[in-house]
Amino acid sequence: MYFPYFRGKQFELILLREQAEFLAANYQVPIIAPVRSNTKQLEKAINTLNNKVAQHIVIMNPSAGEHADDHSAICDLLQSIPANSSTITGIKLTYNLTEEHIRNLLDTLPAKPFALIHAGYQNHTWLLAELTSRQLTPTFNIFLTNPGRLYKNTFSTNSVVIRDGFQLMRNRDYPPEEFFSDLHITYDRDGFDHFGDYLTIGEQYKEGGGPAYAVAIHLTYLNINDENTIWIKHYISDSNFDTSDPANKAKEALTKLVKEHQAHNSQIPNTPALDELLNYWARNHFPGLGMLKKLSMWHHLCVMASARSSN
Repeated sequence: MYFPYFRGKQFELILLREQAEFLAANYQVPIIAPVRSNTKQLEKAINTLNNKVAQHIVIMNPSAGEHADDHSAICDLLQSIPANSSTITGIKLTYNLTEEHIRNLLDTLPAKPFALIHAGYQNHTWLLAELTSRQLTPTFNIFLTNPGRLYKNTFSTNSVVIRDGFQLMRNRDYPPEEFFSDLHITYDRDGFDHFGDYLTIGEQYKEGGGPAYAVAIHLTYLNINDENTIWIKHYISDSNFDTSDPANKAKEALTKLVKEHQAHNSQIPNTPALDELLNYWARNHFPGLGMLKKLSMWHHLCVMASARSSN
């Protein structure tokens, strides 16, 4: 199965709602790290995913965003969700968690399946003993960082490796294309049962910045010339000398995509997300950056579904 890692920003939650049926049909299990204090949009996304029986993981103690210092709102929301839903509670185990903190998280764990998200915590011996004493077994063990072999072997059941294929840089600095990932081919060779990534957003969490000097559209594809590894193309605007006229910058980036698509020499696969991008250009309508990011992520979900079927 494929595990895409989402932040709980508005455009990401909207994508999860819109594509809940797609996620369920393609065995994609989104991991959601809430970052906004208002949980109404998150609750809508969870309800839609449950209505479509789309399994998903909600991190109860996110380490970034507006819930990083106080997890109570997320815990309350997870407690209110029926135990027979498709929601899995995630506990993120970072390097700085104390034993007392982990005990508190386990004490507030809702009565539903849970996943451990291993993100730098080290004391696997104590953790296993604590789980055993509580008769708790995680549904998934998700690794965001490289564990030691003993740690990995301790939590090897239904293991998931998450790696970041997106090289974050200034929009104007992206190359035309570059390698993204081969994890969909190699994860089992490394001893994992499933895999995931941070889509076309990347691992690093960023709050919304100021106006952009450049607009970039990021689209992944299966590279048939490189053993069906995943590569990514970046379509960048040209008028990047100041922050004015973002609609024109979007038009410039979309025009590059359209020209390549019309030349019939692009490896970018036809997806519903690509169709929407082409339609924006045809209608001379250029959406905000959040919409471009949403469509880029939707396209990537489609590529990952295709990657799964090709293996």
